[in-house]
Amino acid sequence: MKWSPPIADYSYRWKLNTGCKKSKEERTDLMAVSEKPILTFTIDFETAKRYLEASKMPHQFRRAAWTDLTVKVYL
Repeated sequence: MKWSPPIADYSYRWKLNTGCKKSKEERTDLMAVSEKPILTFTIDFETAKRYLEASKMPHQFRRAAWTDLTVKVYL
């Protein structure tokens, strides 16, 4: 999976790699995609909290400081 820096505040694009190697010219520029994402989802506070708990990671954020993240996934 390839991800890009945020495209806007709290909004990300991820590109799934299917294992096929492509030349540099054939690769998708995630800052300039023309097709629609295959999946869009939001990571809210409760989802992030459950992930951290399941991963046994420290909770280093507070609900009042949380902003939901939007992720768009492309092939």
